[in-house]
Amino acid sequence: MKNQTLTPGNLAPKCFQIVKALRCHVRGCGGMDKITKLLNENAVLPLWPEAGQVLGLRRGATYAAARSGDIKTIRLGRLLKVPTAWLRQKLGLDEPAA
Repeated sequence: MKNQTLTPGNLAPKCFQIVKALRCHVRGCGGMDKITKLLNENAVLPLWPEAGQVLGLRRGATYAAARSGDIKTIRLGRLLKVPTAWLRQKLGLDEPAA
């Protein structure tokens, strides 16, 4: 698979379909285990760098996606946070209850 940069325009169709191929861009990250741990231990994550890098986006694309509504954000003063429940759902890490 060719390494592609995700932009706000192609975020929804591509990012959430390639969860198995998702790589963490944070230094020292061990892969999906670290991402899952990060999402399970926090209620919200900063939009940048954590949420953006988990989604494989660069800084500008992350803020553009948040501005257009492709990434759900919560404003706390001047900070933008992303609910981890939303991230888990979009990444397919939440299994539906039986």
